[in-house]
Amino acid sequence: MNEPDVEVLFVEDDQQYRKYTAELIKDKSRSIFGVPVDRLKLCTVGNMEDARDRLVAHPGGYGLIILDLLIFRTRQEEEAHHREGRPLHMTGAWEDLPGMHLLADVRKWQPDACVVVMTSYAYENHLMNAVETLRSWNVGDFLPKEIPWDDMQLRLRVALQRALEGRNNDERLRKMRVLSREHARSRLGRVLWEDFSCLLSSLATGMQNVADDIEIGGGEQDERAPEKLRDLAASSRAGLSRLAAAIPQGSDSREPVDVSKLIGDLRDALELPVYGLQLPAAEVTTYRDDLGVALLEVFYNALEAMDRQPEPKHRKLEIELTSNSENRNITVRIRDNGGGFPDEVLATAGGYGPEAPKKPLGLHIVHRMMEHLGGSAALSNWSGEEGRGGEVVLTIPDLK
Repeated sequence: MNEPDVEVLFVEDDQQYRKYTAELIKDKSRSIFGVPVDRLKLCTVGNMEDARDRLVAHPGGYGLIILDLLIFRTRQEEEAHHREGRPLHMTGAWEDLPGMHLLADVRKWQPDACVVVMTSYAYENHLMNAVETLRSWNVGDFLPKEIPWDDMQLRLRVALQRALEGRNNDERLRKMRVLSREHARSRLGRVLWEDFSCLLSSLATGMQNVADDIEIGGGEQDERAPEKLRDLAASSRAGLSRLAAAIPQGSDSREPVDVSKLIGDLRDALELPVYGLQLPAAEVTTYRDDLGVALLEVFYNALEAMDRQPEPKHRKLEIELTSNSENRNITVRIRDNGGGFPDEVLATAGGYGPEAPKKPLGLHIVHRMMEHLGGSAALSNWSGEEGRGGEVVLTIPDLK
């Protein structure tokens, strides 16, 4: 059985360094990637424009991307610099380095690739604050160009192994969470339905007994009928109250909620496939637990949709948050690449039950939670050159 090809994209502006390092990577292909050199496909480019073209043309295809931060922005700029023999110098802050901007395209088109940043500026003070940003883009390692070759190949191999193990562990943990959630929700629903069915059965039996007494008992029984019905109503009301109290509920008081932090916490807890998440600060007074449940159900629905795709490893979420200063509403737009919602789901977006049997329970819960918040949840599909999927827009009003 043939070993699968390993595809590598190496983005480096220095022609000599790029050629030298590429030859070393090929020479140590077996050591780094575990495949012979004929199974290694190494693509090298020196500018942001060519790199982006490669990412778009081969979505999800690269196993490793080695990225320099200081690179040429266009192929014309690269050609001009090489003709004139002028070196490329850094200007401005680290956030403006072309490689930093290219990271967004890397994660858009290669969400599961192992990314290693390799730069001459690895230990400069102006890059110390870049660590958190690089982590948010799931960068596997950060290497100085001056690193000895033996150390470099070891670090590349470790980064690849860590990325693969991380993906496998994330998938197992996520599936365990999904199963645990579904089991808990199913178990709770079953118990509550059994209790509710028993309560209805008892009420129906009591009403039937009253009717029988009236039919066969004469005047005295007729006089006691209202009293018996009142007793039945009281006991049924008490039973429904106990049943409602059995449903787990969080705080039912309005409080200031940092929506950005809430989304970030859920992203970290669920290890969602969303990269470079930098949401603007947005606070609203609402019911925290209901909003959390709505977001959780949307994320779970997106993850499950993406896992059903032929190539689930290419899962990717986009989350956008905007606030309206006029009405103080906050809008959260969540987009996945899971193929989109079926037509019957879009047609029955507000219902659940016999009249809409194909409506997922999770989406029904989203609508109910948003109704309690005084907001709304809108479902739609999107399609583009990078794929297609579902989109959920939550509108969260300020209840202050």
